[in-house]
Amino acid sequence: MPGGMSIEIRPHVEEHQAGVIDLILGIQRSEYGLAITAADQPDLADIAGFYQIGAGNFWVALAAGRVVGTIGLREFALGQGALRKMFVAPDYRGGAGVAGRLLATLLTWARAHSVRSITLGTTARFLAAHRFYEKHGFGLIPAEDLPAGFPRMAVDTRFYSLRVMPDEVMIQRWDGAAVAARQPELCGLLQRCVDDGASIGFLPPLAAAAAEAYWRRVSGAVQAGETVLWAAERDGRVVGSVQLALETRANGDHRAEVAKLMVDPAARRRGIGRALMSALENEAGRLGRTTLVLDTREGDPSERLYAGLGYQRVGVIPEYARGADGGLHGTVFFYKLLKP
Repeated sequence: MPGGMSIEIRPHVEEHQAGVIDLILGIQRSEYGLAITAADQPDLADIAGFYQIGAGNFWVALAAGRVVGTIGLREFALGQGALRKMFVAPDYRGGAGVAGRLLATLLTWARAHSVRSITLGTTARFLAAHRFYEKHGFGLIPAEDLPAGFPRMAVDTRFYSLRVMPDEVMIQRWDGAAVAARQPELCGLLQRCVDDGASIGFLPPLAAAAAEAYWRRVSGAVQAGETVLWAAERDGRVVGSVQLALETRANGDHRAEVAKLMVDPAARRRGIGRALMSALENEAGRLGRTTLVLDTREGDPSERLYAGLGYQRVGVIPEYARGADGGLHGTVFFYKLLKP
């Protein structure tokens, strides 16, 4: 590493764009003789729109402001990530540890955002890359075993996969019949969250009759196509849910409200809330609901969660909702604009 210069790993921002393209094209053309241009790689023209959505991201390694390494993670299906654009400048390879730090950053992010497995494609010429991936636990897989939706590039002929976290939580979209059939479990989830202090429209202790009445209304709304609901299950037990309330008025058919994100108190801090939100946002985009809004009690952990997922804080209305302590608490309002 030149002059013992320190390396910083940072998420990509617009000012890194030219450096990213220069590094990647230089390696592709000069080292490997690939007849490839920036136009052949449309992801390079819109890194934020291609990578930095859902559970994905893109990082650069910087030495005195110069881009000397890159790595990208694209979420192509719920819990499934594609590793793309891993490049390190020749004079920063080997003992510099740049490649290892880039990969470690990506894997830490993936685990925190409930990405269960990562798949990548490379060419037969990148022999050093093959050794690097194998050293870090990636296993070679045949092309026919690539997961559905994997964004395969035409030049890729060799493929690797890595299990990042156990596939213990299943996120599914439920229809009205499923909500009705699993009502007892959903009632239990709601009661446990409310009794634990969650600010989701109810006060403890929540009576069983009130919980049942609520889920009957939700089942009807889901059946009518006014609400979309996802549930998280672990070992067959419901441990979380979230809803997307679809605006039905003509001037608002592009927006929806995120509602009632719930994670069982005994199952928190395991990425379930993020996984539910990722599923919701993916479906919202598919439905053309590009403006999402939500609110949460000021100071709750959910406030940090939403900010971390890219939701923009609009402001606070003081004394908006009553808490279990009888006091009035402020509510924070957020929005997020999804790229169509």
